[in-house]
Amino acid sequence: HKRDRVAMNPSPEDRVTSTEVLNRYQKQMLLGKPGAGKTTLLKYTALKCSQGEIFSNAVPIFITLRQYASAEFQPHLLEYITQDLQIHSIADEHQIKKVLHHGRAILFLDGLDEVREEDLNRVIEDIKKFSEHYYNNRFIITSRLGAQEYIFEKFTEVEIANFQLKQIAQFAQYWFIGKPQYAAIFLRKVEENHPIQELATNPLLLTLLCLVFDEYGDFPNNRAELYREGLD
Repeated sequence: HKRDRVAMNPSPEDRVTSTEVLNRYQKQMLLGKPGAGKTTLLKYTALKCSQGEIFSNAVPIFITLRQYASAEFQPHLLEYITQDLQIHSIADEHQIKKVLHHGRAILFLDGLDEVREEDLNRVIEDIKKFSEHYYNNRFIITSRLGAQEYIFEKFTEVEIANFQLKQIAQFAQYWFIGKPQYAAIFLRKVEENHPIQELATNPLLLTLLCLVFDEYGDFPNNRAELYREGLD
């Protein structure tokens, strides 16, 4: 596509932390499968920014694009940000423009794929104009992998990698804290069952697996039954 795309099928040496990616690319499109943890990662990163643990000299601004797109009177992005921060008594319009002008903001734009089709072109054009006008700031846009191709010049595409076994193990140990025997049995069954292991590489589906195992102490043989029990 003549655009950068990082680690679409990452081998272990291709993997980098989200902080490394944030340092490396000023503007990025964060892609991920459903349930990969795009919003969770974005909120976690914004929280770390607000606590001064990363980019302590920058102001994090988090926007759920679905809510922005459906806002009354269809405000432009700057208007929407200004209204939101003023409502919460965080900053006035002059302060916000000053922060943006000096490139002191990190904008977290979550869920481009969740914007309604009738609003999509307007939202994309507004993001493009905003990111071009305030080009010194950092931008992260999230979208579902495999959704419509959105082309943002000077944005690098990165993908959230699947969990590896060590990450699955850490997740399970936290989930079954106080039940170490459950965690050990759970992990053994995940490692022995390749279809189950494939599901476990996705954080949302791993949550479903933990819920079912916590309830029944095992996994159903039928995947449809597994989903049914997880949803129940």
